[in-house]
Amino acid sequence: MGAMHRVIRSTATPSPPSSAPPAGATVVARVTARSAHDRVEGWREGYLVVRTTAPPLEGRANEAVRRLIARAAGVAPSRVQVIRGERAREKTVRVSGLLRDDLLRRLRHPDYG
Repeated sequence: MGAMHRVIRSTATPSPPSSAPPAGATVVARVTARSAHDRVEGWREGYLVVRTTAPPLEGRANEAVRRLIARAAGVAPSRVQVIRGERAREKTVRVSGLLRDDLLRRLRHPDYG
């Protein structure tokens, strides 16, 4: 007798190429809390320098960093998230919906002038 073969067919339709925005790009920010001004100062030694008047208490400085980076990148604050370093001076920040090159250009990185 011949060997029996089982044919498995997929009923799922192939998904079209994704037109969804990218997951996001990250930058590392060096933050000074309780500063005299709220501003993104630019790039120094590979870090995005951010100064905020907010104290580093109860997430207030992190919220200020989110708002400042959102404004500088031209996106809504809800698209900016501190993903590492919530209690540190150096914070990794993700901006969703942007490619890395686009984010660095918007934040005026010297290599993307």
